[in-house]
Amino acid sequence: MFRSRRLIIKFSILYIITVLLILFGWTLGGLRLISSKVVNEHKDILYNCARQIAVELNSDGKESITKSDFSSMFNSIKKYMSVRIITSDTEGKIIYDSEGRGDLSAYSLNTDFFSQMFLIDVTLEGYVDEPFMSVSYPVNSDMTAMGYIVVIQDMERINRTSNEINSALWPYVCTLLLAVTLLYVFIYLSVIIPLNRILKTARNLCNHDYSSEYTIKSRDELRGIYDAIKYMGKDLSNLEAYQKEFIANVSHDFRSPLTSIRGYTDAMLDGTIEPENYSRYLEIIRFEAERLTNLTTNLLTLESFDNRGMSLYPVEFDINRVIKQTAASFEGICTKKHITIKLTFDLPEIFVYADKDKIEQVLYNLTDNAIKFSHNNSSIYIKTHIKGDNAFVSVKDVKDEGIGIPKDSLSKIWDRFYKTDLSRGKDKKGTGLGLSIVKEIITAHDEHINVTSTPKVGSEFSFSLPVKSM
Repeated sequence: MFRSRRLIIKFSILYIITVLLILFGWTLGGLRLISSKVVNEHKDILYNCARQIAVELNSDGKESITKSDFSSMFNSIKKYMSVRIITSDTEGKIIYDSEGRGDLSAYSLNTDFFSQMFLIDVTLEGYVDEPFMSVSYPVNSDMTAMGYIVVIQDMERINRTSNEINSALWPYVCTLLLAVTLLYVFIYLSVIIPLNRILKTARNLCNHDYSSEYTIKSRDELRGIYDAIKYMGKDLSNLEAYQKEFIANVSHDFRSPLTSIRGYTDAMLDGTIEPENYSRYLEIIRFEAERLTNLTTNLLTLESFDNRGMSLYPVEFDINRVIKQTAASFEGICTKKHITIKLTFDLPEIFVYADKDKIEQVLYNLTDNAIKFSHNNSSIYIKTHIKGDNAFVSVKDVKDEGIGIPKDSLSKIWDRFYKTDLSRGKDKKGTGLGLSIVKEIITAHDEHINVTSTPKVGSEFSFSLPVKSM
């Protein structure tokens, strides 16, 4: 359970970090930016004020400035600005202070203070005790310094302005936090929860639990991944069931002949079977040994297809000739069951381009299958004809002479070890692998094989092969 919550915990930590970054970013960066902007604005205002005063004084053409000259000018400025204006001569002696101090002769400031154009958060001990920001501007007449104009703004007013702007912007910061929260909620609902469900479903698959109790309603890549995992779980479930069935079938098909072989051998050794009957039971033992050989050969064939893939070595050959050779190999069993194999070819020779050995195996398996499912004194038809760029080969039981395959078994006959009940009762030699091998070989050639069948009537298997281009 803890592991399944790790993603949620990480996501929650990421959300908290994002919120803290916004808050600290605004507190440290945003407020500093606002304060800097306010200071620059006040600096420009104070500079323009000092410059305007100096320009007015310079325009009079005086060689020095007096208190009377400055006081009349400040009265008009005072109506619009809350600033303090101090004037001094070139030696630092204060001539005028807008705060209205009486005797200024006792106050004299260091000329370094006036020579610095801009100062912030400073005090003048014994004269201006509260922190202030100031702009100094020289007053000149004919290129000769007459004194200095200093415009002062107290820092409390500047800080108050910054705080007012900050208070006005906080709703926007809160809106940003709300938007980030909604974004994270959306990501949580649309990404984290589906990912968590995908993780739990995948973990269930690892524990061989192929059921899925979750659903993902979105139509995105996560839904595709979840559906793929569910589909994989279904395939794994089918594979597990197939493996159990495969093992059961292999065990059954190996155990039956081995039991017969051991039983008859023990009976012959302990004298239960009389010597004059040995030949009969030795035939049975040979028959069961042949079953084991066929089963082992087919299993090895399919195993090679699965593990290494099917290697094809296509060559040009006459399919009609191969059919004749295959039919001839069944002469013995056909004679014994009184079955006739009838061959019908549209053309004397039909050259195809395929793996000859594997196509021979296909023809052998289909013919063997047809013989196995045919009654005695019946016929089997093998036909070839050309249509377009393909040659078609069909193997069928003649009407009213074949057993046929039940409808519900048609889709399963290609499965490994699948046998209809008729197959198990009719011929115990079948392994249930022959048609699987046929399907694998034809599919590897990128061709198709089809079957049509009617119970108690007969079956027809047909497949296609590419005709060799001239």
